[in-house]
Amino acid sequence: MADADSAGSFATLTHARLRASQGDLAGSARILQVILETQPGHHEARRLLETVRDRRVERLTAWIERARRNRRTSDVR
Repeated sequence: MADADSAGSFATLTHARLRASQGDLAGSARILQVILETQPGHHEARRLLETVRDRRVERLTAWIERARRNRRTSDVR
């Protein structure tokens, strides 16, 4: 496991965007949180973090709905 200094060296907005574009929303959020710990006024990082969190909620909501539909379908059989 990397220490805080080495993790921080990879904490860039570009890296966070790349992670998000690859679907790694949790990884992107972690990177953005590191950026905001060191640069609390980084408005672009804050906006991207809000977007990433919104996308995570949307994905979780969709997953729950699919699970409910699948459960209803399997109950009918």
